[in-house]
Amino acid sequence: MLLDIARMLADAESDRAIWSLLVGDVASVIGASAAAVYLCAGSELELVAVNASPEPPRRLPMDLEIPLPVSIRTNEPVFVETPEQLEERFPMVNRMLVVTTKKRKSSVCLPLACGAEVIGGLAFGFDVPHALGDDERAFLVALKKHAAIAIERSRARRRLAIIARAARAFGTVPHEPIEAATIVAREVASNLECAAGVHLLSADRKMLELAALDDPEPDRLASARTALDRAPVKLDAATSIGRVVTTGTPLVARQVDMASVLAATRSEAHRAHLVRFPFVSLAVLPLRAAGELLGTLTASRHAGSPPLEAEDETVLADLADRGALVIQNARVHDRARRALRDREQTMAVISHDLRTPLSSLALAIDSLERRFESETEPPRSLGTMKRSIRHMQYLVENLVDLARIDGGGLAYALVPLDADGLIAEAIAAHEDIAQRASLALVAFHEPLGLVVGDRDALLRVFSNLIGNAIKFTRAPGRIEVRGERLPGAVRFIVADTGIGIPAENLPHVFDRYWQASGRMEKGVGLGLTIARAIVAAHDGEITVESALGKGTSFSFRIPAPVTSG
Repeated sequence: MLLDIARMLADAESDRAIWSLLVGDVASVIGASAAAVYLCAGSELELVAVNASPEPPRRLPMDLEIPLPVSIRTNEPVFVETPEQLEERFPMVNRMLVVTTKKRKSSVCLPLACGAEVIGGLAFGFDVPHALGDDERAFLVALKKHAAIAIERSRARRRLAIIARAARAFGTVPHEPIEAATIVAREVASNLECAAGVHLLSADRKMLELAALDDPEPDRLASARTALDRAPVKLDAATSIGRVVTTGTPLVARQVDMASVLAATRSEAHRAHLVRFPFVSLAVLPLRAAGELLGTLTASRHAGSPPLEAEDETVLADLADRGALVIQNARVHDRARRALRDREQTMAVISHDLRTPLSSLALAIDSLERRFESETEPPRSLGTMKRSIRHMQYLVENLVDLARIDGGGLAYALVPLDADGLIAEAIAAHEDIAQRASLALVAFHEPLGLVVGDRDALLRVFSNLIGNAIKFTRAPGRIEVRGERLPGAVRFIVADTGIGIPAENLPHVFDRYWQASGRMEKGVGLGLTIARAIVAAHDGEITVESALGKGTSFSFRIPAPVTSG
């Protein structure tokens, strides 16, 4: 019989299912005419499950000298077999009408525990005197242990389910701290069935600002949003959240003194909200990540709901820790996003202002070259200056393109272009550089026909890919530029015999500002990002293959004109 009951308790998926089993099947097995489960609620016991007529009181003071509170306080079973024993051991029972409206002849009271904490008690009543033999007492003591195991298992299952749901919700890093705080408040409110709020420290860390509120009760949530304006809260001990921030210690009140709470309200609207929706429990926890205090997490249960229990506090502490990490990650993301935006705006301004003087310098150098055309050996510095100016113009164009990408993307007037001619121009533009680096730069391709694109933009893609191949290939290496026709497109390929890219770095080569470690030369990490954006603006795609020590091959596909017939 005990094994059957133990099996049913083990299969129970929630505390409520355990309570129902105890006051139903278990009471029937032992022949009890009444059964009730009470849970600890601060200084009182609260009825959560009953199988008796008439029902016992909904609440009992914990300090009563009657069987169930005594059993809970001592964490020991209490067996009362006859009315005489009841009168002798618990004389208060006969003097208290609140205990029950029907006096039972015998009773058994068992404490209910979860781990080391007694969370409530189970009471069985018998209408006739019931002498308990050794076997029956042993059965009830074993039942107490199995119930404790079932409760612990049920709560662990619930805790894991909550953590799993929260992990899914926290899995995507929000872009802003307010968005992160909203997710945290929502998860606490929905999983613990309570009102939840998140306050975050201001930038100067002198005030707390309300970031998010949530509540499964829509009317209560609407009232709270009206009552709790977003005015900053001073960091002093006059408020619960201020006290938690200044001390760094959680504040948990399973039974709230509403008089004290009302006395500390900041406005009449807040006071009216609390009068309408009084607390029964309140918990305020610090939100801390990587040693930094970010703010507070508040959870409250209101009248009509069970008070917060130790298990709720455990779950709440876990959600606070995980939620703090989400908020911290959102802050880091937000700072990085703002810094990147500021940098891009600065680059856009600088690049725009550099274009004109660089163009003037290029014209001046061209003029000087014409003046020295008649000389057999023009100054070598002119060539160096010209290459430097072209490189600076290339960098400026990259910055301009980057600003365009951030402003909504690149856009070109696409026209039919000779694909073979594009490869020829790209080769011609880099032949001298390749020769100076003792590299072979060659083209292999069948007649390719036409592609649809912007000539200057596609030449910039070639320039970036061939330029990278020259930088990262040691003499006497080889760089091939190939092309092949595809249905409705042409694929261009730039392959080298250079140092290659490690496999773990391949997913990042098109990332903005990314640079592989151990490269022979450094840039700013924008060329491939812009090349991908240019190809995407042509409705194409660019890919990379590489083997460390063997070389790298970039290929990009550009659509061909649509032909009729």
